[in-house]
Amino acid sequence: MGLLMPKNTATGQQAAYAERRTKALELNVRGRSLPEIVRISQLEGWLPRPYNSPQAVHADITKALAQRAEQRNKMAGVYLQRELEKLDAMETAAWDVLESLHYVVNQGELVYVYPEEQPKLVKQGWARPKLDEEETVKALEDGAEKVAREPLIDNKPILDALNVLLKIAERRSKLLGLDAPVKKQVEVSGGINVDHEIGTLMAVLAAGGQGSLAPPPTPGERPKVVRHPRSVSKAHRAPNGADTGAGAA
Repeated sequence: MGLLMPKNTATGQQAAYAERRTKALELNVRGRSLPEIVRISQLEGWLPRPYNSPQAVHADITKALAQRAEQRNKMAGVYLQRELEKLDAMETAAWDVLESLHYVVNQGELVYVYPEEQPKLVKQGWARPKLDEEETVKALEDGAEKVAREPLIDNKPILDALNVLLKIAERRSKLLGLDAPVKKQVEVSGGINVDHEIGTLMAVLAAGGQGSLAPPPTPGERPKVVRHPRSVSKAHRAPNGADTGAGAA
């Protein structure tokens, strides 16, 4: 009597192949070579069947990586939105700290100072008290009456909250691509007219390297060379000093 095959044989095989690809990828990430993965699959009897060649392992790993990359691309928008939601929550908490009134505590006791000794930051409206409990308010008032002073305001949490808000804004800008690339223009000014120098050198080269530097030619004009008298060879001079070259009249 033959073995009973499940009705969803195709689905079961697909799941088995997917599991095999996952195992192969995990082993490869951990540094196992393709032949080693073949040997391990045969020793452990992987389903639906062990690998029979390193090429088969490579094909499965490539397919597994492609599938995971596709999944990440599909989830990129979801991940982005989740990160933005987290930034919004952190920003709300930072604003709560920024808008709250903080007091300096030393060894569990409030530090009291005279009103004129309070930091100027709070008096400019950077913070507002959030004391909702009546007992807390009454305790502060009683303590102030006893010593004729008021609790010392601590502005450090406010400054820390500002720093956090700045970092949140920078992170949000990077995620959304709001920061445009900075364009830099480099200008080199060394007092040398490069075009002039190139034209002069080209004129000298056109004369075979003889002569001194001459002004560059204007557009449509042939290069000019200022010949030095010493550049004329003695073999081309007549006894009376006249030039016997082809250019002599």
